[in-house]
Amino acid sequence: MFAAFVVVWAATLFVLAVGLQNERVFIYVFLVGGFATSAAFLYTMCYRLRPADEISPSLLVVIALVGGFLGAVLTDFPDALISHTPLNGFLVGPVEEFCKIVVVVIVARWIPVKNARVGLFIGGAIGFGFAAFENTLYAFGTLLSTPLGSDAVLHLTENQGLRAITTMFGHPVWTGILAAAVYAGYRGNRLRITRRIVGSYLMVAALHDLWDFSAPLWTSILRSSSAAFFADQGMLLVIGVVGLLVWWRTSRRANAELMAQPVPIPLD
Repeated sequence: MFAAFVVVWAATLFVLAVGLQNERVFIYVFLVGGFATSAAFLYTMCYRLRPADEISPSLLVVIALVGGFLGAVLTDFPDALISHTPLNGFLVGPVEEFCKIVVVVIVARWIPVKNARVGLFIGGAIGFGFAAFENTLYAFGTLLSTPLGSDAVLHLTENQGLRAITTMFGHPVWTGILAAAVYAGYRGNRLRITRRIVGSYLMVAALHDLWDFSAPLWTSILRSSSAAFFADQGMLLVIGVVGLLVWWRTSRRANAELMAQPVPIPLD
């Protein structure tokens, strides 16, 4: 599925936008490139749902689109407020993760089953939706800052290519981990703030901050832009792997908790 999106994106960019010089086609490039990774993984997630989760594939897609958009809009307001403060670099992670988890809690009103496994799906869907809109926004900003031409195409390709790869290591993983802790804290329709929720929030906020600090850190240390780029990508890979390992551990714990629950005995 992801390969299919890559082919469509490349054909749209190089055949229509570059070959035929159709500038209006760039809007399709933004959308396909921004949503490629998210759409491919959402497709896979839909086939991993179980009847016991009581989530339909169509509902999961709606949650990704609406929840991701709402999360992106919610983060704009606090991000604008903290962007001019000295603590901006430290607050972005905690603020954005808090805004996304607010959306997770809002969505919980329409989710009949609330446990860590369901939280992984809901958080992952919202994270992928958030990343899709963010990737599209960044691609649009990249093109606006570069005059149309070969440089614009190169920058757009680099931007969307890198973000398509790194998307799977960022927001979906962080939001999934935190949403699993939040949904595990529900008793009926009532949310309890547990140490697991607080610990998960602090961890994903720290991973988010480290991710954002990587590029400025290596740019300030290394004079060579090429060396800084590869050092940045290496650090992002390490952070991403750490997040994936925590996600995998959370997934195993969620399945173990479900297995440990008593099986209801049908009444005659």
